[in-house]
Amino acid sequence: MESSETIGRRRGLPKLFVKYWWQLLSAVGVPLAIAVAVGAWFAYGAELAQIKRTQAVEALALATAVQASVQKEVGYLSRLYAMPRPDGRPTELGEELEIALSAFPAILQVQVFLGDQERLFVSQLEPTRATPGPRPAIAPGNGRLPRGKPQVSVAQLGPQQIPVISVTIPSHRYIDERMAMAIDLRAISDLLAQASRRESSRIYLLDRDARIIAHSEPALALSRRDMSKLAHVAQALSLPAEAAAGIAAESKDIDGARVLATIRSVDDTDWMLAIERPLDQVVAPIHRETWRTLVLLMLGLVFAAVLGVILARRFTQPILVLGSDLERI
Repeated sequence: MESSETIGRRRGLPKLFVKYWWQLLSAVGVPLAIAVAVGAWFAYGAELAQIKRTQAVEALALATAVQASVQKEVGYLSRLYAMPRPDGRPTELGEELEIALSAFPAILQVQVFLGDQERLFVSQLEPTRATPGPRPAIAPGNGRLPRGKPQVSVAQLGPQQIPVISVTIPSHRYIDERMAMAIDLRAISDLLAQASRRESSRIYLLDRDARIIAHSEPALALSRRDMSKLAHVAQALSLPAEAAAGIAAESKDIDGARVLATIRSVDDTDWMLAIERPLDQVVAPIHRETWRTLVLLMLGLVFAAVLGVILARRFTQPILVLGSDLERI
């Protein structure tokens, strides 16, 4: 027959040991799990916020590049147009514009109008056409008019319906005269496509009506698709002040896929630049970091369980021995 000491050990050890083990595991493992979970949550938010800030900086840099690309051509031709010439001399201005068009391939066409009559025409699409017209009427007084601001819009040029940025520059020397220039919008689409390949994202430019005027994907560059129904575009349209500083939000693209979208307005225009990056791609690094954190948590819990076993044995052994001695006495 088994002795009373053996029976006591067999009956008392599992129950008392498990009791101590669970208490020690809870005391060590639960705070550890809570601390790791809270840390992972805050780390996820911080990483996502950092990605949003980075994408906002990219949007700012690209919007500035788009603005500079347009202003470079407009600024050069504005200065060329403003240079004084005896009696206007449209022929001399035409020769200078031909040189300018060879230096700036994105400028497809330049015209000078007096009222509704064309007095000068220079074009890369029709290089043989020329229309010299009458001399303009000189402004009264000191011969200078208030400098007008260039008017920028989007149009289509020629039979090929080439998308262009149409810029009208009023003369500050002659009454009712203006210069109109057409800048190839495909150059802007090429710029967006290059940035899109670097950032693995969709990038597009919208006009004041939230229609696509340039896109990183050639198939959509000429679509003039209405994007006003997208949540981030609608938010930018309703909050122009925030759009000027840049809006970053989790949204959906035209295909219904979830994206991290950043949209901001382009200075000195009515345009908006949008960057859309697949949300799965954005959060993939964060998920990897979260999995590493979970693995560390599991290792910590295993360590806590082993530590609980060791401590439970140390705590229960003297108690069981004492119980056995009491039963024997």
